Amino acid sequence: MAWSMGHNGKSLVFNPLAIISSVPYMLAGYYICERVLLGNWIVPAATIPGNLLQKAVGICVAIPVCLVLKRIPIF
Repeated sequence: MAWSMGHNGKSLVFNPLAIISSVPYMLAGYYICERVLLGNWIVPAATIPGNLLQKAVGICVAIPVCLVLKRIPIF
């Protein structure tokens, strides 16, 4: 999504939108993995708030870092 319609990953609208749209897939993947590891369908639900916090911090860190890295000719 961030690379669609000629944006080349430079859009301050599409980049966060792409990250936010990946949240359900991340939560589902973590939930299924934790279900397999813990052998229970209920216990992994307790980790959902932590996973959401992880994604929020990732957004706050990744977008500024990527904007700085885009200014470097190597990237």
